[in-house]
Amino acid sequence: MDSCPKEVQFPFQRCVVKKLLCLPSVILLSCLALAQSPSPPPGYAIPPGYREAERQAEELDKETAPRPAQVQQPDFAQMQRSARELATLARSIPPDIDLTAKGLLAKDLASRLKKIEKLAKQLRSEISR
Repeated sequence: MDSCPKEVQFPFQRCVVKKLLCLPSVILLSCLALAQSPSPPPGYAIPPGYREAERQAEELDKETAPRPAQVQQPDFAQMQRSARELATLARSIPPDIDLTAKGLLAKDLASRLKKIEKLAKQLRSEISR
């Protein structure tokens, strides 16, 4: 027969072991969490200059934050003038194109076409605002 007594385990032994392992883990994790917090825990003295550094950081954030763009109202009178000028220039182009078919080229045709492009671009940007 076996001369060694069998080891008897009590059900509460497992709970004690688990508690003994969990308690230090919880304490360690709470210490680490407190160590990483940006401000001192309640009840502790605030180091000199800490509030000043926070204030300066907030001012810097305010200065570098993008400001919302002010929406400009389109100048309707200017848009009408540009549209009239664009229409006048556009009406002057077909007769000059007919002249180029005969071998004659109006010397200001290229500049008027550029002006038409410029006015059209300005009107398009004003409308899309």
